[in-house]
Amino acid sequence: KQIHIDGALTESKDKFPYAEERRLFYVAITRAKEKVWITHTGAGSAFVQELVSGDYPIATSR
Repeated sequence: KQIHIDGALTESKDKFPYAEERRLFYVAITRAKEKVWITHTGAGSAFVQELVSGDYPIATSR
């Protein structure tokens, strides 16, 4: 069974103070055909931290 990030980024729009930004991030990362590369400096955005801390198939390099 494949785990999708759809639920993490689109659920409970009212619980997250940046609902519109969350939707834009979701649209941006779901347009990829095969892989998505997300880079950041420092701690990263709340959206990146949420993906890294979830149960999603993510490869990280530090």
